[in-house]
Amino acid sequence: LELTGNGSFRRKGISRGLIVAQNSISIALIIAVFVIHRQTSYALNSSLGVKDGDLINISVPSEVQKRFPLFKDELLKYGSIRSVSAMLEEPGGDANDRFRFEMEGYVVDETVPSSNFIGIYPCDYSFASLFNLEFIAGSNFSEKFSDNEGGGEYIINESAMRRLNYTDPDSIVGKGFGLFFNTEDISIPYGKIVGVVRDFHLSSLKRAVDPLVLFKVDTLWVINFLVAFEPGMQTTALADLERVWDEMFPEYPMEYEFVDTMYKNLYSTEILQANLLSGFTLIALFICSIGLLGLSLLTLQRRIKEIGIRKVNGAGTKTIMILLNWDFIRWIILSFIIAVPIAWLSMSKWLESFVYKTDLSWWLFALAGIIAVTIALLT
Repeated sequence: LELTGNGSFRRKGISRGLIVAQNSISIALIIAVFVIHRQTSYALNSSLGVKDGDLINISVPSEVQKRFPLFKDELLKYGSIRSVSAMLEEPGGDANDRFRFEMEGYVVDETVPSSNFIGIYPCDYSFASLFNLEFIAGSNFSEKFSDNEGGGEYIINESAMRRLNYTDPDSIVGKGFGLFFNTEDISIPYGKIVGVVRDFHLSSLKRAVDPLVLFKVDTLWVINFLVAFEPGMQTTALADLERVWDEMFPEYPMEYEFVDTMYKNLYSTEILQANLLSGFTLIALFICSIGLLGLSLLTLQRRIKEIGIRKVNGAGTKTIMILLNWDFIRWIILSFIIAVPIAWLSMSKWLESFVYKTDLSWWLFALAGIIAVTIALLT
């Protein structure tokens, strides 16, 4: 505290300390909001099928699975239905199933117990086309519901290609391949690898993409039906879908969910964090603005004589404004210097929970600083 000539106390140091502390917190919060929003958007945009707003998922019981080919054929008769497919796990789910396999030229490492096991993903032949999977070699499934022994078709992702000790996708296409289930009642036809696709994110970005082998099934292991509507025909398509469902499965209620909503639910914690931090940031910025306004009024009152003398000596309004504003901007710059390492460390720690994540780009920090300075100048 500094004692003035008239006996009053000027809390100059404390006031500026509070301004620095408040603005440091505000800048750190702004950076946190930017990072969380950016990572959440990246996660959603990377998710399988999330960009298709006309795509729904229907989880079905085993009795309904058995009639999937007929259900698909009936639906595709309607002009409002763009595509129909089916798969094992729902969008956002974890594909954890692994089968024993054999492949032409592949030598099993006897020292590794899981050397002859690989992740599998049963699906309908339209799965890859519905989700626009990117083929880097080979081709899609043929448009038939099931395969014969010797003509089985398999599509693998990049992780599976590396798991099978290949780096060139073209060289693995055409290799003989077969899967084995642990019961004689279910056989999966031996065939070959027909295509290689880029890794896709079925589950959360907090989990690494597993090596996956996609193979066709028609009435088994397809517990999730996917129906895509023609753009702008959602209402008509839903009515057509319900009509077909009620005719074929009157004993089962049809319960569906939009795929984009399913992924938003998957990242609901991150979305809630971003929304809460946005609210806290607005409150913190408001408090900072009030504090800056009070301090600026006190500073202006204290420097009235100085301003008058400068005006008499020819100083213009612009010069006076620069002089007064710099007194505050330097404290905002100090706040920025304090906030950056705090925000960088905390956000780096937060991003560690994601296997696939965005970078902490320098422009996020710069933009937060510019916002803080702009608010200070406007105040």
